[in-house]
Amino acid sequence: MRNALDKTRVIPVEKMQKIKQMVNLLLTKKSIEKWGMKIDNMPINFTNTVLAAPQCVSNKQIVYCSDDTLRKISINKPVDLTEGDWMLFYAHPSKGGRSNFNAADKVLKNFKDACGRLGIKVEDPEFVELENENDAKGIEEAILNFMMENKDSTFKHPIICVFVLGNEKIYQKIKDIFIHYRIPSQVVTVRNALGFNMSKASNVLK
Repeated sequence: MRNALDKTRVIPVEKMQKIKQMVNLLLTKKSIEKWGMKIDNMPINFTNTVLAAPQCVSNKQIVYCSDDTLRKISINKPVDLTEGDWMLFYAHPSKGGRSNFNAADKVLKNFKDACGRLGIKVEDPEFVELENENDAKGIEEAILNFMMENKDSTFKHPIICVFVLGNEKIYQKIKDIFIHYRIPSQVVTVRNALGFNMSKASNVLK
C-alpha cells in the first residue's frame, strides 16, 4: 500500500494541473457543447477549520462531544407513551418453557420510573405474549391486529414497539420485522433487561 501511495500521491499544484488537463480534454468533446454544458477549469476554493474535538449544536449552544455527551442528547423530543398506544413483546409460553415476563416487567417499571425526569407519561402498553419469540408470522399478526383494531376503521400506528428478546441470535430478524412496517422499535435482550435501570430507560425514551 505504501509503495502504491508513493507512486500515486501528488502535491496540490500537480492536482490542479491534472484537473485543468481533464477539463480541457472534456471541452474538446462535441457532446459537451451539444448538451449546453459549461465546465470551469478552476474548481471552487474554500477554507475549513480542523476541530480539536467533535462539536454539535444542542439548544442553540455548541457542545463538545464525548461518548457521554452524545448519550445525553435527545435525537427527537420525547413523547408520551399513552395507554395502549405502544406495544411490548415478550415470550411467555402457555405450555411451559422459558418466560421473559419478569425481564419485560422490569423494563416497563423502569420506563415508568424514568418518565418523570423527561416530563412525559408512560402508561401500560399493548402487551403481546408470544408462544415462540422466533415466530415471525405471529409477531406480524400481532402488529396488524393492533393497527386495525379501531372500530371506526381508522389506521392505528404504534408509537414504538419494545421487544424483550431471549435468543440474541435472532436480534436482526426481529428488528427487520419492525423496519418492514416502519415502526420505531427497541429490542432489549433479556440479559440487558434484567440489568435495566433508569439511565437505560431514559436513553430509550429519548
